[in-house]
Amino acid sequence: MREIGRAYVGLKRPGLARYVFKEALERGPDGRVHFYLATLASADGDYKLAIHHYEQAVAIDPSLAAAYNNLALLNQKAGNHREAIRNLDAALALRPDWHLARVNLANSYRNLKQYKEAEALYMEVAQASPDFADVFFNLGVLYLENPVEGYEPIDRYGLAAKNFGAYRDKMGSKLSADDPALKYIKEAQTLQQQIRDMEEQMRMMEQMQQQMEAEQAASEADESGDTAEEPEDGAAPTDSLLDEAPVEPSVEGLEEGDDAPTEPATF
Repeated sequence: MREIGRAYVGLKRPGLARYVFKEALERGPDGRVHFYLATLASADGDYKLAIHHYEQAVAIDPSLAAAYNNLALLNQKAGNHREAIRNLDAALALRPDWHLARVNLANSYRNLKQYKEAEALYMEVAQASPDFADVFFNLGVLYLENPVEGYEPIDRYGLAAKNFGAYRDKMGSKLSADDPALKYIKEAQTLQQQIRDMEEQMRMMEQMQQQMEAEQAASEADESGDTAEEPEDGAAPTDSLLDEAPVEPSVEGLEEGDDAPTEPATF
């Protein structure tokens, strides 16, 4: 009955598929049936029911790597990023070379603001599978939106534009006209140019400030040279009266009885 249910899924008859899968479970536990029911519930937007079926799927059949990956995506949607990491670690333990699961793991670390861990995982996938376009899109998002340690903002925006550009090129004709990567490329380039303009303005302001300080110093030096020198302490003034003859004391106006000064006797 499981295969009949899958056929109805392929025919886009989810109601009939769901009915057949439930009938199949009546005959006994089946991890893959739970997997299909989880997929149908997720498509309907019933994420709580989808999580329930994915959990049942891996409990019955722990080899279902896809169930762990899909369960992780629902946990990410619910904000349960650490639980998503546990799900994805389990998926990668079963399929170590599954690049999609590794990118999803990087996304969980990015959502937890562990940017260097996310960057390392993205780079690992980009090097192992350079044609996998999605990893370059996610690298672009990482650099555009987050303060990744070790990068100045202008460098991050440059890396964002570069990775979005790589995504665009690898998508080729499959890239739609409204793909958000096209908008993000322009946004990253604009932010990078704004920083360049601000740095140029600051450089010009510093040059103007230095020029003003140099002109002020030159003006003060000119004013200092035009000022007359003051005489040193203790130095005699130029127009000193020391060269004039001493003034003789006057004897006029002495009272009677006062002794007037006399000339010394001459012999």
